[in-house]
Amino acid sequence: KKIGIEVQKILKLGSPADTILNVAKSLNVHTIVMGSEGKKGLKRVLLGSVAENVVRNAQCSVLVAR
Repeated sequence: KKIGIEVQKILKLGSPADTILNVAKSLNVHTIVMGSEGKKGLKRVLLGSVAENVVRNAQCSVLVAR
């Protein structure tokens, strides 16, 4: 708040990517900030990637920290 950035922490149950996308859309957020474990190769293909799903489908900017 000191530098003019409003932040909300929200706890919800459900599919992580779908829940993040739905909440972001319903709140009309400007930017989603999230972390990623940075899995690569076969493990990433088998498990999928929440961060990648959010980046590809969000209707706002997404900042991913690894």
